[in-house]
Parts: sequence; structure tokens; C-alpha cells
Amino acid sequence: MKRLKEIRVERGLMQSELANYLGVGQNTVSNWEKGRYEPDIQSLIKLSKLLSVSIDYILDTSDEKENINKTDTNKYKLLEGLSEKEREKLFQYAEFLKYERALTNHGE
Repeated sequence: MKRLKEIRVERGLMQSELANYLGVGQNTVSNWEKGRYEPDIQSLIKLSKLLSVSIDYILDTSDEKENINKTDTNKYKLLEGLSEKEREKLFQYAEFLKYERALTNHGE
């Protein structure tokens, strides 16, 4: 899955950031990029949404990318302006928000 690395680098993401978003280890992302293993379907769906490309494009079974909408493009531009440490803080905050939402939904 060499294409995964190309897309990740284009988006300005580190392996650790991608791994954090997906809830897997950095070594897992590295193994995907080296073609040792392939992600499960849930990870592929998350990758497709995060990277704004089709699953077929990630798997290198198609050269057609899905269109990236303007909102997604602006999100990537925002990430590009942040340092690795700042991006890590942003992903940690996103994880906190997910946890907080889970607690709120659990109490209903």
C-alpha cells in the first residue's frame, strides 16, 4: 500500500498522527505502508474519510480519487500550518471530545 504513504505525506500527517486517529499503533501504519499487512474494513473507511479519497484509491485498485470538497481542503491547510506537536495536541483534544460525548450519551 505504497499509495497510503503518498497520501499521508501529501496531507502533512505523521504516521503517529494517523495511527492515533485510527486507534492503532504506529507500527501498524508502517506495516500497511510497507505492504506487510492491509487495514481492516473499519480502518479503510476511516482512512477514506480522513484523507478524502476512495478506498479503491488507497488500495491502488483505481486511479480515480474522490473529489475533495472545499471544507476538507481547508481542514488540511489548517493542519499544514501546525507543528507536529500542535497537531498531536489537536488529535488528543479530538479524542477527549469523543470520550466526553460517549460519557454524555451513556448517561442518557
